[in-house]
Amino acid sequence: MSDLDDLFGRQDSFLPGLFANVCTGQGTARDRGEFTELKSRRKLVPQEIDHLYEFHWMVQNLIDVLPDECTREWIEYQITGEDKAPELIGAFIEYQDRLVDDVGDEISTADIFNEALREERLTGGSAIYIDVDDGREPWEEVDEKNIKTINFLRVFDRWAVTPERNTMLEKNENFLMQDDMSWDMSRPTHYQLSLGRNIGRKKTGLIHRSRVLRFGGATRLSYRSRQRNQGWGNSVLETFCQPLSRYDMAISLAASLLPEVIKKTWKIQDLFKMIVAGNEEILRKRVAEGAMMESSFRYRVIDKDKEEIQESSLNFDGIFGAVEKAIDECVAASNLPRTYLLGVSPAGKLGDSGGSEQTDMNKTVRQYQNRHIKRQLNRFHWLCWLAKDSPTKGKMPNGFRWNFVDTHPMTEKEKAEICSIYSGALNGYISSQVLMPEEVANSVFGGTTPQYNVNLDVDKRKKLEEEQNAPPVEMGGDDAAAFEEE
Repeated sequence: MSDLDDLFGRQDSFLPGLFANVCTGQGTARDRGEFTELKSRRKLVPQEIDHLYEFHWMVQNLIDVLPDECTREWIEYQITGEDKAPELIGAFIEYQDRLVDDVGDEISTADIFNEALREERLTGGSAIYIDVDDGREPWEEVDEKNIKTINFLRVFDRWAVTPERNTMLEKNENFLMQDDMSWDMSRPTHYQLSLGRNIGRKKTGLIHRSRVLRFGGATRLSYRSRQRNQGWGNSVLETFCQPLSRYDMAISLAASLLPEVIKKTWKIQDLFKMIVAGNEEILRKRVAEGAMMESSFRYRVIDKDKEEIQESSLNFDGIFGAVEKAIDECVAASNLPRTYLLGVSPAGKLGDSGGSEQTDMNKTVRQYQNRHIKRQLNRFHWLCWLAKDSPTKGKMPNGFRWNFVDTHPMTEKEKAEICSIYSGALNGYISSQVLMPEEVANSVFGGTTPQYNVNLDVDKRKKLEEEQNAPPVEMGGDDAAAFEEE
């Protein structure tokens, strides 16, 4: 007995009928569970991942659905502290789209982030390189006070960039561990390009982390696993490939049995006697003629007294049940609603309308946006505003905010109802002098679409408070005489 057995007592001694069965071997040395082991699987190589994505429709849905949903409606901006806010927002959007190296294709910044998210899910990580013109080399930290312009954005998958730690080129090392042998590879100081051509005038291929938007991986790993994986996560295919293989096996089995759905048995009198007598050729000719007759005339003529044809069909209920179970496993492994992974109607699963699946998908998309895109977009917007050729000439506008647009927006009727509810509440706040009319107007209508998160105008409130608390102006001399004449 082990030490744990001595400490807690053997469970089968307390409940032998529940934990042990001598006849079947359950709970004894003959229990099959005693010989069950967890074995490590071989990781997919890049060529296998690319092949699966290129040729399997379900893998394409697994990789593409979430990035497409996250970037389909994209972003709405709001500026509450600047004059001509709508014009400023429009100019800011045009500035971002200018950074895309389209090479004739009409794509936007949303497409760049879409590609980065797809590479993150497919390969386990990705990075967007921001070519910032600040008078420094790519391996140097961005000089945020001297950003002249941003030239372009470029997406690299995790196989194209290698995390590196170069303390000689890093000025701020507070975020790094002191032990050189145990630095966290998911928090590097630089990235080394592993491509044929390099970035920068001195052709080193070394990029400082401040010039990179990192997407660490859709599948998070433990610290040790992440270190073995060069700081990146795993491809989502690593946990999906086994359910996918069982699904393909079930589908292949069903397809191979389809020709056998209807089985025909042809009973011929004295069949074996004819074979023993050497009349095989006559039999072959008879069978061929019967098959040809059925194919041409949809009838088969047989000898009533000497021949008989019997038809039987296979029961496919068990096979289709196995296929359905394999599909359910794929849906569970994908973490996507069935409708989005398979592209089929939800009727018969979660209701004809699919409302439950749509609600689940909206929650998944919003969570994915907040965890995988929000921080990167904050950094990207910050650098864009700091550029000297930006709409604000290098400064962050007052009251700048942004939000992800709802992937399934409300109907016009729902919008009108919400507007009516908020207008009544905001009017009450204005009447009770909790909010100023200007604050409500700028917050609600300061962006491309109405927003009901009201920002307080702190500067104006301080100014009004100072005017109210200012001592009265004393009138004397000519001012007093003029007041008396009036």
